[in-house]
Order: sequence, then C-alpha cells, then structure tokens
Amino acid sequence: MVEVPNFDFREIEKRVGSIFNVALIDCEGCIKHIAATGILDQLEPCRPALSSYARSAVLALRLMGPPLSPTAIGYVLNSAAAASPVRVEMFLDLICPFSRKMFVTLTEGRVIERAGDRACFVLHQVPQPWHAQGSYVHEAALAVKEVAPDLYPNYIGAIYECFDKGKFTDRDTWEKSRTQINAELCDLAASVGVDRAATAAKLAMRASADGNNVGNEVTQAVKWICKHHRTRGVHVTPTVHVNGLEAGIVSSGWTPEQWLAFLEPNGADFWQGSKLQ
Repeated sequence: MVEVPNFDFREIEKRVGSIFNVALIDCEGCIKHIAATGILDQLEPCRPALSSYARSAVLALRLMGPPLSPTAIGYVLNSAAAASPVRVEMFLDLICPFSRKMFVTLTEGRVIERAGDRACFVLHQVPQPWHAQGSYVHEAALAVKEVAPDLYPNYIGAIYECFDKGKFTDRDTWEKSRTQINAELCDLAASVGVDRAATAAKLAMRASADGNNVGNEVTQAVKWICKHHRTRGVHVTPTVHVNGLEAGIVSSGWTPEQWLAFLEPNGADFWQGSKLQ
C-alpha cells in the first residue's frame, strides 16, 4: 500500500495555494482514480512539492463531493397527500417494539387513511447499531423498496409481524450468519409478493477485485438514510417530526383516536395537542 503524506490544511495551502478548499479525506481508494484521469497535469509545474498522491487528494477534494441520493430520502405512505403542506415523518427502527407499535397504529388503525389529504406521512428507516442484525433487516427493506416499491409498506408490516413473534431479535439471530439472516429476509419478501431472486441479488456481496469492504447493492442507500437521520438529530426510535421539527409530544402509545385528535387542528394550535384528551 502506498503511504499517503499526512498534511494539515495549513501545510497544503502553503505548498499548493489557498485556492483549494481542503478537508479531511477518509478513503485512499479515490486518490488513485483521480490520478489516473491525468488531471494532475493541470497543476502548475512550479508546485512539485507534494507527491502525486497528495496532489490527487487535494484535487479529489476540490472536484468531487460526496454522493447524494438522487431522490428524496424516506417513503411516502400516502402518495395522494404528497402535496399536503403538513408533513409527518416517522423515524422508525425495524426491530424496535415501540416503532412497531406506532407503525401498526398508523396503518392497521387506519390513521393515515382517515387523515385523508390533511397530512403526508413519510417513513424513515433508522438502523440502530446496538442490534447488529438490524443492519441486515434494514438492508433487506431497502432492497425491497428498490425492487418493488409498491410492496415496501407490506414488507415493513411483515417484518414487524415477525419481530413481534420473536424473529430478527438478538436471541433469534445470535448464532446465525449474515447469509442465513438474509435468506430468511428474502423468504419474507417473497411471502408478500416481492421477487425473491431480485431481492437476494441486491443483498449479495459485490464482486470486486478492489478492496475487501465491497458491500452490496444497497450499501450506499444505507449510508444515505444514516446520514439523513443523523443530520436531523434523530437518535431514539420512534421519533416523529412535523413539518421538519421534532414533535416530542407524539407517543408510540397513542391510539388512532389520539393521532386523529392531534391532526385535527391542522397546525392551528402549533401542534401542541389541544384536542388530546
């Protein structure tokens, strides 16, 4: 492995010039690809103090930002209300009993349906790292979202139903491999009508000769949802945001009637729950 020089931004500015916006680069992998483009030739010959790899790092930082999701993060559960000025976002972990309770109340309790076009409900996945198997569950859900987006809510409901019976818990998965857990998740996808093979393909390790942490076809999607909920300040699940701000008043223990009472003023009470009993 080539050792990349470790310069702080002041040293790079002194050697290369303050024209460059410099930040910490967290992966050597992109440096050689930038070097291969030949763009380093555009650096003035009078600035040879940095090695080609270090100059590549500077140029990579200037020319390449982090990849961003091509579509909005999250899944709109009631597309008919997508244009509503009221947006209710639920940040849920798929193996959290309180998240399950909220999801069931909103769906099986017909809160979303009964709210009509008054509010747009958006589901955000929040993998919690203290449940290692949760990453696999969330990956599977993201795979289903890509393979069969219309069946995504059905799959989320199926995961919660299984979880309520003890599946995908620490105790259930402690001695299982990633391959075994993924197989069960793909079987579950097939049970709600999703193409099993297509889902499995999304979860298969990428074939790559470059590096060991190659991930799968939804690894980038996992990074995006994690960056999103971290940016929004979400830690515990469930967390609910209304119109972009956390609504701490909302509880996973609410009944459908309490949800509807909360929504009834349509923000006239500044979402303070004035109609709650």
